[in-house]
Amino acid sequence: MANITISVQSLLNFGEFDSYTISNTATVATLKAAINTATGTDSTWYNVNFNEQVLADANTLASYTIVNGSVLGTGNVIGRLPTLQDRQLAKLNLATLDRQDAGNPYDTYDIELLPTRYVGDNVVDNPHPDGLQEGRPWLPYDPGAYQTTYTGNWNGNVAFFTTATSTGSTVVGNFTISSQPTNTSEQYLGYIKADFTGTWTFAMASDDFGMIWIGDNAVSGYTSGNALITTTAGNPSSGTYPMVAGYFYPIRLMYGNGGGPGSLNVTYAHTGQSATNNFTGKLFYNTLTNGL
Repeated sequence: MANITISVQSLLNFGEFDSYTISNTATVATLKAAINTATGTDSTWYNVNFNEQVLADANTLASYTIVNGSVLGTGNVIGRLPTLQDRQLAKLNLATLDRQDAGNPYDTYDIELLPTRYVGDNVVDNPHPDGLQEGRPWLPYDPGAYQTTYTGNWNGNVAFFTTATSTGSTVVGNFTISSQPTNTSEQYLGYIKADFTGTWTFAMASDDFGMIWIGDNAVSGYTSGNALITTTAGNPSSGTYPMVAGYFYPIRLMYGNGGGPGSLNVTYAHTGQSATNNFTGKLFYNTLTNGL
């Protein structure tokens, strides 16, 4: 057994090669895992080849006479993924990595801004009410949710924020406030990027009134009747929402405190993830609109 250093063709730029130091008895699958960790790619997107031979994941590098200094190629196999949805998401996610590697500030996408997307092999139209949108689906998303503070207690009146006086805005990484001033309200706007496909459970505790919308209702048509979660002081509540990994979901949160000490805490949970208020890497906002 010996460590060898090999060069592997980059998936992001086929004219470039990345260096990896790995045991010659390691399997091809182990090499792919190292490639994925270094580049953010997915093993289903590509194969690895040497001397024009596609390498099987279960075989060792040594079995292919790969030695120190060997140069390996890669082949894009996204077109062979089982469904059109898999292929579309893989292409978009690979393009995300390519944009990040190139320093493109528009490296985040909202798939629902594409004219069409796929669910399995079925086409889903995404008509945009204002026609084609420049740059779709790539938007200038920055990390965090856009929080705006207002004078007064909204007290469950969704129209409050339309005319209320703003006292300032900031970008936050979660929806947690330990001490809210009296007679003050907050509105949060942004997107949640899902990293798990399945049912997500969101829970909120607030003092005083709070409401959350996720999905289309967060963008327009939001009312007290279609909020995913509604809470009042001492009455926490929760709601569930289905999400698909790689998708961005609009979120709107309204909260306010009337008298006394105020607080807010929002958590999420899903299979494999216990309830947490840590939204690191999951919240984004549109810098052109300061929110959605």
